[in-house]
Amino acid sequence: MQKILTRQTLYLVLVVLAVAVLISDIKMFAVTGPSMYPAYQEGDRVLIDRYLWRVTGLYAGDVVVFDHPKGRATLDIKRVSSTTAERGTYYLLGDNANNSADSREFGSIPPSYISGRVILNLGK
Repeated sequence: MQKILTRQTLYLVLVVLAVAVLISDIKMFAVTGPSMYPAYQEGDRVLIDRYLWRVTGLYAGDVVVFDHPKGRATLDIKRVSSTTAERGTYYLLGDNANNSADSREFGSIPPSYISGRVILNLGK
């Protein structure tokens, strides 16, 4: 009996994971630059969730990929430092503060600039 429950539990977990993958939009992103060193290094590949974060929200400590507000041609990666509830914007900081162009330079950014939340660092 216990073996059947274990198998049923496994099937349930697989179905839940399959549904999560189907309803979320997961993309891969390559890290460029030293702004998130040491957690994320140049050339690391990360998976980003492009949909579910909009439902669950972003919190301090989440790492996001976003369109740089100064119009850079590439996406950028930073950590959410705080949210500004009244304006619904996010203050983003690089882990490597001495080598990071972040919200200290360009201010808080609206959710429309965010491409997704990092869910997994695959490394190089």
